[in-house]
Amino acid sequence: MKKDNLNKFENREIENFFGKMMDENRRCKENMNLLMDPQPLGCNSDGSITRVRFVGMDWEKNQRGQIHGGAIAAMFDTAMGISASAFTKKDVSTAELTVSFIRPFYGAGYIIDTEILSAGRTLIRARANAYDEDTGKLLASATGSFAYLYYAGSAADAHK
Repeated sequence: MKKDNLNKFENREIENFFGKMMDENRRCKENMNLLMDPQPLGCNSDGSITRVRFVGMDWEKNQRGQIHGGAIAAMFDTAMGISASAFTKKDVSTAELTVSFIRPFYGAGYIIDTEILSAGRTLIRARANAYDEDTGKLLASATGSFAYLYYAGSAADAHK
């Protein structure tokens, strides 16, 4: 797990945006992001690289006691999506998500490092790596494309 290029939110604007997004999620009665409880830990100075923590929850586990692949994909989707939104200051939706599973997710917590590769007129491209929080071992990697959402109002308003 790379720790050399991230500090505890070098970019306060990105930190504030993350906080605002999480507050909007909490106002909804129940949604996937709220259930997964992503915990933004930091970013580089321009906000293109972020670190998000997830705690493994019982409801995410399969019959073997490891985190279900769908829940892992949702962690990547959430981490890259909120990072893309924070970086561009716009609401986004997943257009494409590819996950490569390397090791089972058995630990108590997971760190996902994301990187915005490009932010064009219509799509944001990102990649991410997931690590076991305790061992630092690489568990999975992902790439994703996120499309800008164009509607009046905030993300919370769109769910009403």
